[in-house]
Amino acid sequence: MAFYTHIGEPNFWPIVGIAREVSTDSSSKDCLDLISGWIRDCARNHPACHRPDAQPLPTRVIKVGSKNNELRLYASKNESSRYISLSHCWGGVKSMTLTKENLNSMIARIPFADLPKTFSDAIDITRRLGVPYLWIDSLCIIQDSAEDWEIEAAKMSDIYANAYLTIAADGATNSHGGCYVAGKGRDAKVTEVKCTDVFGDKCHIYIRPNTGYPEQVHIPAHERTKIGLHSNLASRAWVLQERVLSHRTLHFTSKEATWGCETLIRCECQVRPMETTQWNSKHRYFQRSSGAASQPGSGLLEWGSLQSSSNSARTHLTVQNAFTQLDLTFSSDRLPAIGGLAAAYAKSTRYTYLAGLWKEDLPSALLWEFDRQSITKRTSRRHEHYYAPTWSWASITGPIKCGWQPFDDVMDFEVLAAGCVPAGKNPYGPVRSGSIEGIGVMAPIRLGKPVPTDSAETSETGEGYVVLPSSSTVSDKGLDKHQLDAAFNPDVQGDASEIVEVEQYFLLMISQSETGESSIVLRPSSTTANSYERVGSCRTLLSKEFWAKQGRRERVALV
Repeated sequence: MAFYTHIGEPNFWPIVGIAREVSTDSSSKDCLDLISGWIRDCARNHPACHRPDAQPLPTRVIKVGSKNNELRLYASKNESSRYISLSHCWGGVKSMTLTKENLNSMIARIPFADLPKTFSDAIDITRRLGVPYLWIDSLCIIQDSAEDWEIEAAKMSDIYANAYLTIAADGATNSHGGCYVAGKGRDAKVTEVKCTDVFGDKCHIYIRPNTGYPEQVHIPAHERTKIGLHSNLASRAWVLQERVLSHRTLHFTSKEATWGCETLIRCECQVRPMETTQWNSKHRYFQRSSGAASQPGSGLLEWGSLQSSSNSARTHLTVQNAFTQLDLTFSSDRLPAIGGLAAAYAKSTRYTYLAGLWKEDLPSALLWEFDRQSITKRTSRRHEHYYAPTWSWASITGPIKCGWQPFDDVMDFEVLAAGCVPAGKNPYGPVRSGSIEGIGVMAPIRLGKPVPTDSAETSETGEGYVVLPSSSTVSDKGLDKHQLDAAFNPDVQGDASEIVEVEQYFLLMISQSETGESSIVLRPSSTTANSYERVGSCRTLLSKEFWAKQGRRERVALV
């Protein structure tokens, strides 16, 4: 329960803070007036959020007008104006979409009565905030045109970064759920208690269910479950880039309306705002350099390279880690759904994108691994058709994490060349081919899978596999005495496993330290001559003798 008093009322107990009531209906005038105040304060008093209101319009936007019969799709002519973007959950239900067939009729007029509630609510909010245009993906991208979808998906970084603000329909499970939430779900019931202190002075204490903290709307869905929260919208992989790229986001949750910008986090229930930090907002993934607010999409500093350090280890706290924990309806969206963030980062750094990795982060970026402990409990497979090179995390469908590395790791693999060829018009989407050439130490091995003696061993070594020198074998009586002290993690798990015990595999050392070596596990490519495909990752410990005897430095091509 939450206990509070109102602004200006006597308060005899400093531990009781100041708050306000949550509106019973987020479409109310009081709620929209509060939101308008948040926007004005942001525009006037937040230097980090300041930029021209008018920004280049997307290819198509909805011209909301002032009346429902004025609603229509508008094809922009390279002009600039204010527009709002909508972040919503499709939810697997039938909804109005833009198609080749209805394009011309939508330009003439969009029938308001046919819109799902989330869209009609977003239009109402846009009108009441005095903004002329609204962008909704399903109504502004031609959904049955692969070409238009590819072109527009490549522009996502600009679409969300340039928006005046983004409306996030957090309280809806699909496009029919609406932005406005009213009734019991808002926990708006308040109990008033009259109090008297020892001197006879009177005051009022108000009690209501605790709505939590406003910064929780920024917590990714896979982390929210740990603290008992849930949002269908936040569980969607597409939404991560929408929230990170938007410089202002207005959340309509099932509990209350909340706000997040580059500077502050606000909510209906609390009077005092909270400053954004790398711990309570999207800044956990990206930070903007000074002056970057005036250039949407620029100034993004961190993607997850090995720049952070601690006394014991360097780790990746990456957008890829969080993104792959989230849900995608279609695995073919794995790269496009993060393409907007990739485009923004490329604009900021001028780095070269390689199907989810960055050329400038090689070779350390190769040390990702399938996350067996992911709360999603999802397995991992390769895509049915070629999607990305095996050395990219985008080549598998499961959640990943970037490999743990001791602070004293030294990169051993020398990259000579790396590149990818996009499969379509989106340079941040699937690729037709990709390769990395370099020089590194290769050692032949075999992968065995004896009868596991306990579950701990299976969990630690990746489905029970053991790593052996190529001359060794595994029997059902136990492990060969030459078994390496190594943890192997296959990229593909379960019945789709790529591991065949009789085949020979290779460790390619990527980095090494005093205590061990981080490698990727390879096999000869079945499609490209004189090349290798990745099948997993491996960390060997205290294996200097093995590498000295079995390792050989050579030129390697990875595909």
